Amino acid sequence: MGHRHVPHCWTLNGTTFLYCGTSTSTKVRVNESPSFNYIHMDDYELNVDIVNSLSLEKEPLIRRTKENVQFVKYRNTRIEHILKAKILS
Repeated sequence: MGHRHVPHCWTLNGTTFLYCGTSTSTKVRVNESPSFNYIHMDDYELNVDIVNSLSLEKEPLIRRTKENVQFVKYRNTRIEHILKAKILS
């Protein structure tokens, strides 16, 4: 959903909302790579991985079961992204 170019997710009233990155554009946030989401659903289980479009490496984004939601990748605020930018190191 949306047009953010950044993988992100949250759950509201039992519904999980997902943003995916941009798979081919280089117009991404600081320290992010182009990416897409790999979604696996099985009954009451939802697993979403972020796949780096350049290296095809997977990184977990969310693991959700009927009883539990685990947000694996913490979403930094915009200022945290800027402060951790490689160009500022």
